[in-house]
Amino acid sequence: MKITRRQLRNIILERRMVTDVFKIVTRALARNPMNHQQLLALVLSEYPSLADEEIDSYIDMLEDEGYIMYNRLTQKYQ
Repeated sequence: MKITRRQLRNIILERRMVTDVFKIVTRALARNPMNHQQLLALVLSEYPSLADEEIDSYIDMLEDEGYIMYNRLTQKYQ
């Protein structure tokens, strides 16, 4: 299977986006816990062209992989 330049570029951009969202979210949560809307607004301020659903998937991925945790009592990520 051969990967085209365009496909490679898209893969690299996707990985870079995941890394950038990870940095934004972890820096913010290191300061204080935030709810989902606050995290979404924070990432949107850095990347206004991203769709809300795409940012949601990044946040969900970070939670699934254990990088961030959601506290159901306070309804905030930490």
